[in-house]
Amino acid sequence: MLTYVLRRILYGVLLGVAGTFLTFALLVGTGDPVGRVLSRPGVPMGTAQRVVTDLHLDEPVPTRFSAWVADVLQGDLGRSATTRDSVTDTLTTALPRTAALVALAAIATIAFALVLGTLAAGHGDRFPGVVLVAALVTGVCVPVCGWALLIAGNTPAGVAALLLAAAALTVSGAAALAILQRHDAAEILTSPATLAARVQGFSQVRVLWRQAAPASVASLLRTAALGAGLLVGAVVVVEPVAGVEGLGAALRTAVATADVPVIIGCVLVLLWLTIALEVALAICAGVFDPRIRAGGAA
Repeated sequence: MLTYVLRRILYGVLLGVAGTFLTFALLVGTGDPVGRVLSRPGVPMGTAQRVVTDLHLDEPVPTRFSAWVADVLQGDLGRSATTRDSVTDTLTTALPRTAALVALAAIATIAFALVLGTLAAGHGDRFPGVVLVAALVTGVCVPVCGWALLIAGNTPAGVAALLLAAAALTVSGAAALAILQRHDAAEILTSPATLAARVQGFSQVRVLWRQAAPASVASLLRTAALGAGLLVGAVVVVEPVAGVEGLGAALRTAVATADVPVIIGCVLVLLWLTIALEVALAICAGVFDPRIRAGGAA
């Protein structure tokens, strides 16, 4: 198990390094950031030179990359091209809200998906099961921004907005995972071990929640880990709608004002947040997988 955990962390770090390089490539390939900043009305004199200095645009690409990485490792993400505030300070203020929203949504999504998917599998093709599946399909078909408008729209900023935003994310994500969970639980219910338990006199409810649900947790967590990027991307969409002042709101404002340093900083932090979520869910899946607990391969 320890080997599996260390391997997952190593994979995450390597993926983060590769993603950091791609983030720099995004910075290099953004065209003319100085021109975009200067194209806005009311930009003060001297802004162009500050952008050039902050982004090391007057240096060769290899030098720019080494200087940028050195700055990032020191926690220096530059200054906003519009407000001149420290990008690090801006993201440090926004990150806790986004991290809390991601954590709440991930936990609630997995919990509801496990319960709803298992219930749908237990009812099978009977009327309650058909109604539940129809509800799950509806949850998947409605875009996450639609759920955000329905559940969290026009909510005052604060804890209430955070909780309602998590609810909107949960509805959309749990519906998709629950459909997959239904399939896995249904397969377990028809397995020889489960059928043998029924022959021995165990009730349907006991078999469903004592065997089918626990046996499918590892698969559910692995699927959730694969969708970590989708969840973080949905958070970026939902935050501005719900009034949560997190990284998504900061990114939206930065895009609207062509604030390249803030955009790059948001992308970099969201990248590592996605990797952290994926690694955490993968490790949790390993905890529930008896093959990995016994020292088997991932």
